[in-house]
Order: sequence, then structure tokens, then C-alpha cells
Amino acid sequence: MLKEMSCLGEWWLPSNPDKRARGKLSFNQASGAILDLEEGFAEHSKIICGVSLPVGRKITLQDCIPLSLVGLPGIPYKVFAHRVFLGAHFSQDSDIKFNSLHCQMSNLYEWLSKSGVKVEGAAGKKVVIEYNRPESISVSVNPELSVSIDFRNSFSSNVNGQIGLEEHAFASFYPKEARNLDEYFRWMQHFRNFLCLATQIVVFPKEIYGVVSDELPYVEVLYQLDAPINTKANTFNSLFAFKDVETKFESVLRNWYTKLDMFEPVCQLYFGSHYGRFVYLNLRFLCMVQALEAYHRVAVSNEELANQKHEERIASILNTTPLVHREWLRDKLVYSNEPNLRKRLKILCNMFPTTVKALIPARKLFINKVVDTRNYMTHYDLALKNKAANQKELFLITEELRVIVEMCLLHEVGFNTDEINSLILKHYQERLKRYSLQ
Repeated sequence: MLKEMSCLGEWWLPSNPDKRARGKLSFNQASGAILDLEEGFAEHSKIICGVSLPVGRKITLQDCIPLSLVGLPGIPYKVFAHRVFLGAHFSQDSDIKFNSLHCQMSNLYEWLSKSGVKVEGAAGKKVVIEYNRPESISVSVNPELSVSIDFRNSFSSNVNGQIGLEEHAFASFYPKEARNLDEYFRWMQHFRNFLCLATQIVVFPKEIYGVVSDELPYVEVLYQLDAPINTKANTFNSLFAFKDVETKFESVLRNWYTKLDMFEPVCQLYFGSHYGRFVYLNLRFLCMVQALEAYHRVAVSNEELANQKHEERIASILNTTPLVHREWLRDKLVYSNEPNLRKRLKILCNMFPTTVKALIPARKLFINKVVDTRNYMTHYDLALKNKAANQKELFLITEELRVIVEMCLLHEVGFNTDEINSLILKHYQERLKRYSLQ
């Protein structure tokens, strides 16, 4: 998680740097950044600059929101800031751009399982510890952006004879030209989603820093984020480890980023259910259904008939409809050329016949249960109440839907059918069997 920090400092508005106020800045990941000033400013500003005392480190607070009244002399003033930049001053939002951004992410190092440490003679009198930092893994994901996995290390020792070497892995983003933080965060979130898919565990930033120029030192970035769940990646429980994709990692990651815009709605629904710590099972089920509908819409087909033939069919129907009812009927037929959920699920299951047969042997019953449950939850049709899934059934079909979403995502990044079958069965077969027997 992003580090906690607090410091005393002098603070001012970019529009009036001579008018300064003393105060304390506190940050933790769950609550964000709070600035407590001894005295308020005469006006509100979205950006506040400061220097820490006594060190004199430059600090910029962005997207500030006053938590107390503005412009009261001698009255303490409290501000919430969405983002904190340690190491630089920025006067306006348009100035906040970086040439590159680097993020240490939870579970990235564990997923990679790459170490530069080599120990010889651990059981004897002479112990040789050799360290060679692993080479960076760089991928040009599109003409405008390169994503790299870079390795860092820190060394420590003390008078008690303890020697420590710690390795870290960072996801680094190198665009062709300087970009604002929102763009970097979008790229960073997409990498977090990729790692979440691979490890099946939520992924959070532990440290973020940006590079403004060759002359300016690294600028550390802090911002409010939901408190992470303290879990570690285990390659045995991962959907796929780095070694599973190492030979084609470049093409896999490039596909993931190339299709970012196309599959963003799918990812928001699928990963949203991962990152929501207390998501109700009903909502998780609906997210999985909507994710599959969105995927089918953009990746497969969203028309039952060719558009021209459908338009001819609509015209024929409307021409025989009394004029007084035509507008009403026209509105009802707007989505009439789209396949319904049942057809979409059949098509998606047919994309992975071997895997679906092994994991969901009663496919027809599964599809019926999903459709009836979705319709009951969405439209609250009481006639479907007894057909909708109970809690035990709902948990199982939600997991089965999740498997289909993951197969679709694996397919899009470049895994072939045999590879998908092997990865999914290894990860899910015994688990789903246990769920169905409970």
C-alpha cells in the first residue's frame, strides 16, 4: 500500500506565493491527504504548494477541497487533497505532466518469480551471495507507448550483523511524449487488471513516482485508494504465471493494451467485482452476465440479420400497423435485431466446447438458470421466482459465468484453445466440482 506520511510545512497559493501559512500535512491511503493550516487563505485554490520543514522538500497538493470556511483570518483551515506530489512544485493542472511513470505493484514480483540472488555454500563456513539485477522486460504496446517491467533492489546492514537485500518489480510506462497523470493512471489500471486476471488476486500500487525531466529528481505520487486486502500471489493458485506466457509475453501484453478501448466495459464489470470487497452475490452475478453480454456485443456479433434485411423487415411490419400504434411499436423494435441473452450464452459456450463440457456438463440447464435468474433480478418478474437460482445455485453459476469471461479474455490476448483449456481446467475443475457437491 502507499506509504503513510506526515510533515510540518509552509504553504501558499500559486497565485500569491508571498502569503504563507504554517500547517501539517497528513496522508494515509484510506483517508487521503489532509492539510491542517494554522490560518486560512483569502481565497480557495485547487492547487496548494508547500515545503516541508525543516528539510525543505517541495510539495504540491492537487484538486484541493476546503473542509472549513475560506478567508477567515486567524481561524484554522482544513483542506482535503486528492493527490500529493512530493519533490516538485506545479502552479496549474496543465503543468502536471510526466515523461514516464513507475509503479511498484503488489503481487507483481511474486507473479514474475524472477530473482537476481544466487547463494553458494549456504550450509558451509563460506557463503557467497551474488546478485545480478534481472534485465528489464520491455514491450512496445502501441506506437505511442512502451510498457516495461523494471527491477530495483535495496541493500541494508546493521551493527547486529544483519544483512538484507530486497528486490522489487515496477511496471513502468514510457510514452513518446509527456502525458498527464490521468492518462498514466488509465494505463496503470489496465496493467493492474492484467495482473489481477493472471494472479486472481486484487492488485494495488505500493509506490508511484514520475519523471518530469532529466534534471528533476523523481516525483513521488500519493492519492487516496481503498485499503488493500493483504493477500500475496501464489503461482500455484494463479490462472497463469509469468512462465506460462514468457515466450509470448510481448504479444500478449500488446493485445491487452491494443484492445483496451474495445473491452473496457467488459473489464470494468469483471474486475469491478474483484475489487469490490463487499459486493453482494446478486450484484456479482449481474456483473458477470453483463460482462459477457458486452463482450459478445463487441467481439462476436450484435445482429441476427444483416442490417438491411432487418430494416426491410421492420418497414414491412410497420406498414401493416395502424398509424396510431406505429410510433409505440417502432420504439419496442429498436433492439429487436440483437440476439437475446440465451443466444449470446450459447454462442460463447460454443467457442470453448471442450472446456465448457468439462466444467459445465449440464450446459442447457446452466443457460436456462442464468437467463431465468437474470430476468427475475432485473425485471422482478414474480412468475420466475421459483425458476431463479437459490443462494447455493447462484454462487455456482456465478463462478461458471466468471470462468467463461476469463476464457474470453484469454482468447483475446492470444491464448489458443488448447492453452485456454489447460489453464482453465487446472485452475477450476476441482474447485467447481467441490462447489457443486456442497
